[in-house]
Amino acid sequence: MSLNLRYGTAPDGPNSWEHRRAAVMSFLERTTPDVLCTQEALRFQIDEILLANPRFVSVGLGRDDGRAAGEHCAVFVDRSLTVLEKGTFWFSDRPFMPGSNDWGNRLPRICTWVRLAEPALTIYNLHLDHEHQGSRLKSIRLIRSRAVNPCVVTGDFNMEPDNPALSLLSGFQDVMAGSTEPTFHGWDSLQSRIDYIFASPDVSFADANIHPEVISDHFAISASVTPMPSEAR
Repeated sequence: MSLNLRYGTAPDGPNSWEHRRAAVMSFLERTTPDVLCTQEALRFQIDEILLANPRFVSVGLGRDDGRAAGEHCAVFVDRSLTVLEKGTFWFSDRPFMPGSNDWGNRLPRICTWVRLAEPALTIYNLHLDHEHQGSRLKSIRLIRSRAVNPCVVTGDFNMEPDNPALSLLSGFQDVMAGSTEPTFHGWDSLQSRIDYIFASPDVSFADANIHPEVISDHFAISASVTPMPSEAR
C-alpha cells in the first residue's frame, strides 16, 4: 500500500492531522497491509502509527538531515517479514548527502527502500518533485539505475500518466494501467492520478485498488504483488 499521509503540521483546519488521526488508524486496522509506503510523514506521525500498530517496524530517514528532521518516505513493514537491507537516498547528484537537491527543485526529494527475504522483493518508496519536470526526469533515471529486480516502485510521483518522464519506466508494469480514477483530491475535488505502483517484469500482481476513504488529501492505493519463480522469469 502507498499513501501520501499529508504532513502533520499542515494548516488544514478540519482536515488537520489531529482531526483525521483516528480515521487513518482505523483504515490501517481494517486494510492490514503487509507493507505500507508513506510520503510526507513527519517523525511524530510515524511514531503514532507505530504506537497504534505494533505489528509494524518502520524504515526511513528525514529528508532534511538524514536523521529525523523533515518529511520521511517511511516504509512500514509487518514484523512477520524479514528486512535484509534498507536505505534512503536523495534525488540529486549526491544521493547519499542528506538534504541535497541539485536538480532545480526547491525541496529535497528522497527514496527509501527495503529488501525483503520472503518474498524476495525490493520495494522503493519515493516522493518526486511537484514543480520541476527536469528533477522528475533525473529522478526516474536514478531510480532506474539503482532498482534491483524483482522490485516494486511506488509513491507520489507528482505527475499524471501522460507525463513523458513516466516513459522512462518502460518495461515496468503500472498495476492500475488504464485507470482514469484520480488519486489526489486536495480535500474537496477529484483532480488527478499522480500516485502509482509499478512492478518490474518479474513480479505478478492482482487486486489493484484505489481506496476512496478520505483520510488524507490523497487516496491510498494498494495491490497484491508476488515475485515470479526464477524459472518463470
